This record gives sequence, C-alpha cells and structure tokens, in this order.
Amino acid sequence: MTNSADKRSRSHARRPITRRALFGGLLKGAGAMVLLRRGFGRARAEEDSGAEPLGPGQQAVLAAVADVLLPGVLEAGFVDFANYWLRRPPFDRAPDWRPLLEAGADEIDGVAKRKHGAGFLDLDASTRHELVGKLANGDLDRPGFPGRLFFRRMTMLVMEAFLSDPAYGGNRGEVGWRFIGRHHHCWWAPRNPAFRYRKTAGDKKSGGG
Repeated sequence: MTNSADKRSRSHARRPITRRALFGGLLKGAGAMVLLRRGFGRARAEEDSGAEPLGPGQQAVLAAVADVLLPGVLEAGFVDFANYWLRRPPFDRAPDWRPLLEAGADEIDGVAKRKHGAGFLDLDASTRHELVGKLANGDLDRPGFPGRLFFRRMTMLVMEAFLSDPAYGGNRGEVGWRFIGRHHHCWWAPRNPAFRYRKTAGDKKSGGG
C-alpha cells in the first residue's frame, strides 16, 4: 500500500504544468495571498525605496519565464509591474524576494547553456517549457538555490501582474479583469482612489466589489 501511494505521489509531482493547474493552484494558495494583501494595502506610490530596476539581462530571462507561465502576461505589463513592486512594500522589506528572482534568472539561464548550449532566451518554446517544468517539480533545486520556491514566487508575480489594478503597471487595458469577467479591484491589491471601478453582471452575481 505504501509503495503504491509513493508511486502516485511521484507521478503527481512530475505532471507537466498547465494553465488550469496554474490558476487552480493559486486559488488554493489563499493563505499566501492574505500575507501579500497586508503588505500591498500599505503601499503607496511615494513609498518607492529608490532601488534600481532589475538588470536588463535578468529582466529579459524573467520575462521569458513569465511568458511560459502565462502567455500574454508580458503584453499585460509584467515587467513594469514587477519593477514597481520590487521597489515598494512588502517586497523591499523581504530580503529574499529580489535576490531569489535574480538568482533564478541566472540559474535557469545557466542550466539552459549547460544542457542545451544556448541561453534561455535562445531556446525554442518546447525546451523553455521543459525547463520551467523542471523548476516546478523541484528538479533544479540545489544547495543555495530553491528552484521550486523560485517557481512559486514567479507564479504569484505573474498572476498579480495579470489581475492587479492597472495603476501599478500590470493588467494593461484591464485585460486580466476582462479575461475572468470581473472588472473591479482585486482583493489583494491596494485600491487606487483615482481609478473608477466598474461592476459587471458577473460581479453582481458573485458578490464582487
């Protein structure tokens, strides 16, 4: 019985990532979002810590990883959103957030070069998906680099960029809200008093607001 359960567990851990699994997993991770909500609720534009944006090379690799996780998120403003929040609470107070993102960009680019002879940006789409899947499964974990944690952090950042208030750089043209059929403030992001939030018929049915 134990062997059978172990096999099922290993099989589950190696399943490829899918869009449905990505959304489902994030919705189940409400506890993490509560922590983010507390930090985001305190953030204001004037609280910019003055930190430099991510370097262009690392920024490009992270953008490519984000595009694997959710195609279209770059057009929705992922890079601007990420750079905005890395200079503000809670990320500027969390010492592991930025270093982990930078280390993750360097790591997956290095793995791509060692295993495939080309940087992550130069790989075809299938190989990029394969490497991101290895991150999700923990196959790229090593001492000093928690690959699975990097994957989870990237996933959170991608979804926030897609569904946040457009005032913070992501969700351009309200593309994320239109995609899910809810055109109003997302519960973990701070409200922008200058932004007019609208309700749709779907919002009224679900009690959103």
